[in-house]
Amino acid sequence: MAYSQEISRDRRGVFLFLVDQSRSMNKPFGRDDSGTTISRATVVADALNSTLEELVNRCMRDEGVRDYFDIGIIGYGQGGRPDFCWQHGLAGRRLVPLSEVAEHAQTVEKEISVDVRGQSVTERIMVSRWLDPVAGDSTPMNAAFRLAAATLEEWIFHHPTSFPPVVINISDGMANDVNTEEELLVSARRLTALKTSDGAILTVDASVEREQVERLKAWRTSRDAAAVKKALAELASAAREDRNVMPASIACAHAGVTTGEWTETLRSVFGEYRAPTGVARAAGVTDGRLEAA
Repeated sequence: MAYSQEISRDRRGVFLFLVDQSRSMNKPFGRDDSGTTISRATVVADALNSTLEELVNRCMRDEGVRDYFDIGIIGYGQGGRPDFCWQHGLAGRRLVPLSEVAEHAQTVEKEISVDVRGQSVTERIMVSRWLDPVAGDSTPMNAAFRLAAATLEEWIFHHPTSFPPVVINISDGMANDVNTEEELLVSARRLTALKTSDGAILTVDASVEREQVERLKAWRTSRDAAAVKKALAELASAAREDRNVMPASIACAHAGVTTGEWTETLRSVFGEYRAPTGVARAAGVTDGRLEAA
């Protein structure tokens, strides 16, 4: 169905993340740029922290971060039952207004590799964190669904005309707190049946995501890798030399460069501006063009 309700401070939205923190999340996912093995829990924590930081940045205005969203993170797998897993100053909280999420960010230094004139250069930036990697014991996904449903039922009661809640469940396995698949389906149906006057809650279909990933892989395989590398190098060069980046951007489009690759190349040169909000992130620029916020 079509959703029409505008998200505002008067009619805010809500993001509720359900995060698998079971033992299996300690399994290797891959390797980072330095060749070090990273776990599934680390990848999930990094992705979630980046998502929260992006939400904060997108809702930031001159006067600070506007409360366009409430945010909640339910972890399941650490201990016998699921619970909200905010840390530090937000510990014990459930759904938290975005401005308070921003105020309680923990900042850490991180090394990243950027391409400078065809050479990989390591730079240090400050990134914001709210969640650490956790890999505990079992997978009480059914109980997590029930907690999510109860939480959102209360939220909808207080925000009946808002844009519907967005629920994202991140897991690598199956629930082990049910005796039959039907038990899990009952909890899932209770959750997905929730709605505001604007429509039902939004969930991401994992199969759709997989199909999109496969299409992207196929696209990258079919294009000319050398042409892509050359186009991105020219784009980076034009940006560093303060030249018009439009010709290089057009060449990138012809070569099949993705939007993500294009933006990441420009970000590696210019950094990423963010006005002061209490969430620290260094731009990672060495020529002084853009100060770290």
